[in-house]
Amino acid sequence: MNGYSLLLYYTIGEYSFFDVGPLLNGEAFQKLKNMKIFRNTQLHETVSWCDGDIDIAPETLYLESRPVHSGDIDALIKSRAT
Repeated sequence: MNGYSLLLYYTIGEYSFFDVGPLLNGEAFQKLKNMKIFRNTQLHETVSWCDGDIDIAPETLYLESRPVHSGDIDALIKSRAT
């Protein structure tokens, strides 16, 4: 995904779209303004960066993301691809 967004898939079969952009104003997320760092997204029980030093709580990802219908995934990826 382009910009500061994540397309998430949950093992319960749901997809969602999470915009990290609003979090970049917080001190804890300043490093993610560097797109090279942001694109180095990892999974450590949740979405994380910098070997787990920066992460977003799984509850936050789930509750504050926008649901995406699985049939819309291809169109969403194409519209946001860089």
